[in-house]
Amino acid sequence: MEELISSPNTYASLQLSFKEGFIILFYAFLAGFLIRFLYIRFSNSFSSKSAYANTLLMVTVCVASLIAVVKSSLALSLGLVGALSVVRFRTAVKEPYTLSFILFSVCLGIAIGAGQNMFALSVGIVGTFISIYANQRALKGNKKTAKNNEVDTLSISADNDEAIFKALEVASFSVKTYSIKNISSNPNSECLATVGVYIESNEILKKIIKEISKQPGIKNVTFYNSPV
Repeated sequence: MEELISSPNTYASLQLSFKEGFIILFYAFLAGFLIRFLYIRFSNSFSSKSAYANTLLMVTVCVASLIAVVKSSLALSLGLVGALSVVRFRTAVKEPYTLSFILFSVCLGIAIGAGQNMFALSVGIVGTFISIYANQRALKGNKKTAKNNEVDTLSISADNDEAIFKALEVASFSVKTYSIKNISSNPNSECLATVGVYIESNEILKKIIKEISKQPGIKNVTFYNSPV
């Protein structure tokens, strides 16, 4: 152990050839471009996808370059530990899913920079399939949620609020669920109510409007395709 520490070759740097450096940068660029495409195509971010995707491309190339240089020298690797200990990143990641792309980028950069090209290829393939799978699952979940929570709006005008409540009691046998969003009543004018309803078909909608309209005191029933 003492001979290893005292050896003059312990901290010697291995020169990185131009060919090796070019290959690492080329593979890192391809991997970064892949991550950039996956982020733009499959991320659920509401911010600028293109700008953040370009950042991921740069991170992949930078990490690969850093690892390629550091792996050739023990002294540089020890110095890197000290240098990174004073680096602080203050940028908040709003979407948790975005963090996975950052880690994906760093993992590919480290693997390529360390010369583990087959492992980097495996990580890229697995990461691609995970991105596609997660995106498809999210789309199905959003469609299911939208279908189960699709709420339309009825605007009802009547002589008084009692007429509206009675009409809704009658219509409750046809509508799956409803909720009163707001109601305004003035003795000198007609009473207005906005009701959120879940309607499964046009036939049910016609039936609800017909049942409410024929109730005493109801003046008008208006249907909207989204809540107000």
